[in-house]
Amino acid sequence: MAKDLYKTTIVIWSEYSPDAEGMEITDTAYQAMAGDAYCSSSVTVFVKDPMADSEFPDTEFFDTQLDEGSDEGSIEDTHVHEWVLVHQFHGSRKVYRCACGAEKLEG
Repeated sequence: MAKDLYKTTIVIWSEYSPDAEGMEITDTAYQAMAGDAYCSSSVTVFVKDPMADSEFPDTEFFDTQLDEGSDEGSIEDTHVHEWVLVHQFHGSRKVYRCACGAEKLEG
């Protein structure tokens, strides 16, 4: 893998487990954004060589995307997102999710 990556570590304190039935880790982040949970820290670092990081998972996830500079487009370039509203906060903030797992926040 020749890709540089960002590694984000987030600490969220909540009354509910993201492992509970019907919950996903993103639900905990939404709770923190809505004020129903507390985010005490968020640290993002740029990792030039992810394979050298002891926390990098043994996964082929990043191998599915082509290296930058290739003549061919990546998987993301050919995918058309079909957004579905998954959460609406009090007010105008909305969270949408695509079947591919991508998410976007509006408002």
